[in-house]
Formats: sequence, structure tokens, C-alpha cells
Amino acid sequence: MNALVFLGIAVGLSLVGCLMLWLRSRQPGSMDAHIRDFARELDALAPGSPLDRARNRQNREDRGASPPGGPTPPPGPPRRTPERPTEPGKGPRSG
Repeated sequence: MNALVFLGIAVGLSLVGCLMLWLRSRQPGSMDAHIRDFARELDALAPGSPLDRARNRQNREDRGASPPGGPTPPPGPPRRTPERPTEPGKGPRSG
């Protein structure tokens, strides 16, 4: 009988632990939680940082309208033009 009591305590602790893990990992079901999740996914897909988007949004509200082409992207690294091949006999090593 002593072994059955020990087994019952172990099973009870396991069930309590499983219940705690289940409660901690379940998804919230409210409408606000779904809206926050959707907004977070949109922010993850949008180009630029959230701070840049907030600044662009504030600038558009200050001006009253968005620019005709939309917001301009931040400048990227300068583009390098490929070097042109020299004609035979006119290069720096010809001689």
C-alpha cells in the first residue's frame, strides 16, 4: 500500500505540472489579443524600422497628405559601377 501512495503522489504532481504548462502556453482568445497579434505581424512584414514608420506617419499628418509617390525609402549604400574592360593594347600593362 505504501508504494501506491508514493505512485499517487507522483501522478498528482505530474498532473499539476502538466496543468501549469498548459495554462502558461495556451493562446489568449480575446478579440484584442488577436488584433495585437495581427498588428505585430504587419510590423514584422513592413520595411524599415517601427521608428521610421512612426516618423513618416507623423510627417504625413503634419503636412496633411502623403507625397505623390508615397514615402521615400531611406538611402541605401552607394552603387558601384562595373569597370569597363580596356581595349587590347591600350591597358596599363601593355607595352
